[in-house]
Amino acid sequence: MNNTAQINPGERHYGTDHYVTPAGTKRHIRDILTFGNRWSFYLAYFSVVYRLWRLARKDNLSYDAYTRISKGIMDAVESHRGTVEIEGLDRILESKQNFVIVGNHVSSLEAQTLATMLNTRTVAYVMKESLLTTPFFGPIMQRVNPIPVSRKNPVEDLNSVMEKGCEYLAKGYSVIIFPQGTRSAVFDPAAFNKLGIRLALKAGVPCVPLALKTDYWGNGKVLKTFGPTHPEKRVHFAFGEPIVPTGKGREAHEQVLAFITGKLKEWDFPVREG
Repeated sequence: MNNTAQINPGERHYGTDHYVTPAGTKRHIRDILTFGNRWSFYLAYFSVVYRLWRLARKDNLSYDAYTRISKGIMDAVESHRGTVEIEGLDRILESKQNFVIVGNHVSSLEAQTLATMLNTRTVAYVMKESLLTTPFFGPIMQRVNPIPVSRKNPVEDLNSVMEKGCEYLAKGYSVIIFPQGTRSAVFDPAAFNKLGIRLALKAGVPCVPLALKTDYWGNGKVLKTFGPTHPEKRVHFAFGEPIVPTGKGREAHEQVLAFITGKLKEWDFPVREG
């Protein structure tokens, strides 16, 4: 297997191992004029997505262009009073190894910003198959190395992740997977399956735990993706040390859970006990 990760051209978008939104980051004028209304953030977000969609529908959206343009989503968070903190980037970006990155799932933010965060590497996402056929987002998602799952047939989904995941890893890509399957404002370790560990075992690569706290972007009651924004809640991304699964992967799974739950408790994010 080729374990030399594919490197994209250009400089890192977040230049240090530990990034924090700079003090004095300029607030968007629209956010000021609308007294912090959530739709100012969403207008900034939609302007980024529209740029991506225009390129995608003309078949001109390269992966490198995707990572450059989608950085505007994180910029929108920071210009709408959000503070972003990223830890452990060098564990991915300074390594020539490819990984299975296994994280909890809180909001839409992580799914749309991890590629730009890891922009000097190429990643593939395990994602809902339905996202590839939606009228607006579908053309974009089709160009970011998707590994589709239906969430209707567990056996077919497992085979898809194992087959396509190993193909991407053999090419030098890293694979991002959210084993919870759905976004949640409470982390439940019991709902965090071993799919990422199983993929890492089969492909013979390490896994990297990823702890996420992205509840700045809240889930809505009617439209789940467009809930309220919470500038008082700091956005956290923390990449852990690579873990090499052995045996059936039980110990590696426990290490991933220990890292994620430890970080979430440090950040006062709800964790279901028991």
